[in-house]
Amino acid sequence: IFSTCFHRVINQIILNLIYNAMEAGAKNIKISAKKENRNIKIFVEDDGTGIDKETESRIFTPFYTTKLDGTGMGLSICKEILNDEYGNIELLTTEKGKTVFLITIEEKK
Repeated sequence: IFSTCFHRVINQIILNLIYNAMEAGAKNIKISAKKENRNIKIFVEDDGTGIDKETESRIFTPFYTTKLDGTGMGLSICKEILNDEYGNIELLTTEKGKTVFLITIEEKK
């Protein structure tokens, strides 16, 4: 259904979320997926420090970063790629000890 290029894109998005979770002190990262109607939903959940309210509202904004050596491009690029062609990425919940991102991939007819 999806091209090899698309698989690489999804892998890169998930790796970005994993890297961010590790930087937030996560010890456990859970990745799960389910098919819902014509969509594939991938959940990436971690037990890191969470995301503060200011960051939460700007998390997908290009060049916004809380890291000293960050570019602020990782999540904004992920969102842009998915929105252009395939689906969406969103932050479902965040609190200390639980942050969940949802990647929704729209199955093409």
